Amino acid sequence: MEIGVVTYGHFDGLEEGIKQLKTCFGNARISVLNNKPNAARPSEIQGSYAHYEFSGYLEMCESFTGTGPFVIVNDTLFKTHYTVGWLRLLKRAMIQLNKDTVTVYGDIRWDGPAYAERPHPFLASWLFVLPNAHTLEVFKQSLAEILNEPASLGSEAYQAFLHAWIFPKGKLSGWHGGAKDDYARIRKERCIRLEHRLSTVLPQHGLPLTSLGSFSPFFYMILRGMDRLNTRIKAWLN
Repeated sequence: MEIGVVTYGHFDGLEEGIKQLKTCFGNARISVLNNKPNAARPSEIQGSYAHYEFSGYLEMCESFTGTGPFVIVNDTLFKTHYTVGWLRLLKRAMIQLNKDTVTVYGDIRWDGPAYAERPHPFLASWLFVLPNAHTLEVFKQSLAEILNEPASLGSEAYQAFLHAWIFPKGKLSGWHGGAKDDYARIRKERCIRLEHRLSTVLPQHGLPLTSLGSFSPFFYMILRGMDRLNTRIKAWLN
């Protein structure tokens, strides 16, 4: 088993989070990719940050060497998610996982097919579980494909949806209370577009999307509720 953590710089809680991973998955090979320019420590992989966390995911995939399973997470696991609970679910999934399964497991969203550009369902782009080397290869090819695509604004309705999500009318909706500056807006809009594109392309290349919650549906429902509450509290405080 290999676990890749994509982070940007160093923050309080990162080292403790890595320790938690090592405690839960003692035999796993754990790698950290640091996307902040010139910030990687000797034990870390230096990321390019060319496409924010998404180029980090691709570069992390390229660093994997085994036969799987492979887990890719970003540092929000330790910032905005209920870390202990998600690690518990992930550990349960690793016990039950069929390594021959050709699918991508993750934190799935069923938000409705209101926009052609947003698939139904799609995977939130902070956690991916790839059972085997074949799945890893197709996932890697899909990432490379979407990162090399020419930019497209999409339909007017989709553009309006993105604007409303990034600049919500109140702190109890949208993205973490809204973008604080132009850089945050550009980054978040690009990442949402890539999130939706990846979940569109993966099934086209033979990789269906599966909820990690399929290994424990009730516990997953609790985790999703706790994450939503935590997100709104932090948005309100900011």
